[in-house]
Amino acid sequence: MFSRRALRATSSVAGRLSASKNTASLPRYLATAAAPVTSADSGHKVVVVGAGTAGLAISHQLLRTGQFSPDDIAIVDPAEWHHYQPGWTLVGGGLKSKDL
Repeated sequence: MFSRRALRATSSVAGRLSASKNTASLPRYLATAAAPVTSADSGHKVVVVGAGTAGLAISHQLLRTGQFSPDDIAIVDPAEWHHYQPGWTLVGGGLKSKDL
């Protein structure tokens, strides 16, 4: 069903992922926290659900259009912490090495 080449590539990526460090051990300066919102504010024009790569990208694109101010865009995400990991999706996908 799978070619040998595909199986080798899959096992290689899986091995690199299992050998990678746990992101929970990252220094605290790489993470930010915000206080939970206790009341809704109806002043936002756009609500972005999810602060992942897509949510942050679309928020930034909307801001760059000049039609919205930072107070017009709300980003909602259940995570209390956001770990800044530049290029991490490329590392996890096996496209880049985690070594600098």
